[in-house]
Amino acid sequence: SKTVASFIDEQPTRVRKEVFAPAGKLGIVVDTSNDGPIIHSINGDSPLVGQVFPGDYITAIDGEDTSNWSAYNVTKLVA
Repeated sequence: SKTVASFIDEQPTRVRKEVFAPAGKLGIVVDTSNDGPIIHSINGDSPLVGQVFPGDYITAIDGEDTSNWSAYNVTKLVA
């Protein structure tokens, strides 16, 4: 007989938060992922330090759904 170990790969709990960004450069680097645009890194002088983090998904900008957008489209809008 054989023993088979298995586990359930559960999705981490996602929390939606709204962040109000000032006009101008945001100092974030965005990547494209299968689940939507995702924050890759944040510059130390970004006005969003402590509000958003690497791995956070950008789900909307000004109420517009961005879940199917590329990093290029997000960067173009917020740059």
